[in-house]
Amino acid sequence: MKYLISVLTDPTESRSNMAKVAHVILYAMELKKNRHEVLVYFDGGGIKAVENENLRKYIELAVKEGLIYGACGYCASPSHIGGKEKIEKIGIRLIGNEDNHIGIAELVNEGYYPIIV
Repeated sequence: MKYLISVLTDPTESRSNMAKVAHVILYAMELKKNRHEVLVYFDGGGIKAVENENLRKYIELAVKEGLIYGACGYCASPSHIGGKEKIEKIGIRLIGNEDNHIGIAELVNEGYYPIIV
C-alpha cells in the first residue's frame, strides 16, 4: 500500500501534540520497513515540527530515510505561519508558495491513502 501522512498538528501546543508528530515519523519508518510506500507532508501548524528541538532527531531521521514529501510553502511563508528558511535548511522542499496552497489530490490520484494527523 501507499500512504501519505499529512501532519497538521502543531507540536508547540502541547506534549500530546508533540508525541503525535513523533509517532508519525516512527509509524512511517515502520511502514517503510514493511515494504509500504509512505510519504510525510507537513502542512498548517504541522510545519512547526521542523523547528521544534524535541522533534529534531525524528525529523532529521525522516529526511535521511527519504520519508518526507515536503512542507507546505504557503503555510511556511512569512505572511502565514512562517519558518520557510528553517524548513529549507534541513533539506525539506517546499510545495507551493505564498500564493498557491497545494492540496493532496495529486498524490491520492497516484494511489496514496491519506492519513491526516
